Amino acid sequence: MTSSEATEGALPDHATDAPASSVGGHVELQRNDVLEALNAQPGSRFKTAVGLALSAAAITVVLQSSPQSSDRPWLVIGVLLAAPMLARLGKHLVATRMFRGMPDAQREMDIEVNDLGIEVKSAGALTRLRWQQVVTTKETPKVFLVYTSTTAFLILPKRAFGQAGAPRVGALLAKRTGDAGSVAKMWQPQLLLWALLAIAMAVIFMSLK
Repeated sequence: MTSSEATEGALPDHATDAPASSVGGHVELQRNDVLEALNAQPGSRFKTAVGLALSAAAITVVLQSSPQSSDRPWLVIGVLLAAPMLARLGKHLVATRMFRGMPDAQREMDIEVNDLGIEVKSAGALTRLRWQQVVTTKETPKVFLVYTSTTAFLILPKRAFGQAGAPRVGALLAKRTGDAGSVAKMWQPQLLLWALLAIAMAVIFMSLK
């Protein structure tokens, strides 16, 4: 995964004011960029909900086999109420680990988006993507995500391009990668998650009757 970002709240002084077909700038990756990317992953909240439901189902089954089961519903409800906070904390920890796993020098990046594709330069590394290699893209309030597969992506912080450049990058990404079929493929694994969620909810419902 490759990313970039600049000082919080500051617009890059040297974002290139290139022709309409080319936009670029310099940026430094920050942990919040990684967290934003994780939160934006397809089905991120849904996967968390499935995980919580499976956990609750497992707890319910264990409590069902316990001789003292009078407080069973309240314990399960308590776990479900606390779980979103634990899931959020877990995502922050994952983002921190991913961010710290990148060498400091590679967090400083020069990005260019043009008619040919995307180029990202950092110390000792150069990534060039042609538009044919891009599966799909996604835009959040703070970053652009460029997918080269269902699990691999580049993080392009919007502040790298400045207030004027970011909308141009968004328009270029939408124009070059507007493939609904690719987006649909990324959601296919959710069918299994729906099945797991249905099984978990059925277990909980039958145990609490």
